[in-house]
Amino acid sequence: MAQLNWTYVSDTGRKYTVGIYHGPKTGHLLVYCNLRVVIIDFNVLESKTYPLFLDDELCELTIEKKDNQFRYGFDINRKADTPRNRIRKKVEKKHWRQTLLFFGAMGICVAVFTAFFLHFGARQNSQKREALLAGFGQETTAHIDELAPTEEGTLIRFSFVADGKVKEAELAYPSDTPIVLDNGMPLNTADEFRLRYVINRPEIW
Repeated sequence: MAQLNWTYVSDTGRKYTVGIYHGPKTGHLLVYCNLRVVIIDFNVLESKTYPLFLDDELCELTIEKKDNQFRYGFDINRKADTPRNRIRKKVEKKHWRQTLLFFGAMGICVAVFTAFFLHFGARQNSQKREALLAGFGQETTAHIDELAPTEEGTLIRFSFVADGKVKEAELAYPSDTPIVLDNGMPLNTADEFRLRYVINRPEIW
């Protein structure tokens, strides 16, 4: 005869000992809880499940027949529509909402700090570039080689002579409208303009 028992402790701290006696040949079944008989059944020779409420928690005692042998289990049913499970779902939903709000707030904070540091870094680089151009800059004439349209606007490709060598560079213009100069004329290929670059570092202009 199979004899097993399980211990369940409720949220209130109350302890329950659930045990079974089951005859695999006769099928006679006895289930007790804290030494009190709660279920008696006969001819249990196939898989079967017995519901059992401990406080307001729905538990299930399962008898599973497999390969001519019986296996026994004791589990909490967290999916059935019971008052306890409804409360549990509300609490879980609240926790999920709090978790989402927490990570949402964290994401916003990370985005704000990232934007701040990117802006700060860009500003620092711009100030460094301006200082280099002011202290070590040299003017030259640049030549417009191509005005290439892009999805974002226009890519201005130009070249200039620095340190005795021809350097090529490009500048993105974030608009597809024609580029109008201060004299009212549109910018065209082969136009020239004055460019200031850093001596020995012509990539900075």
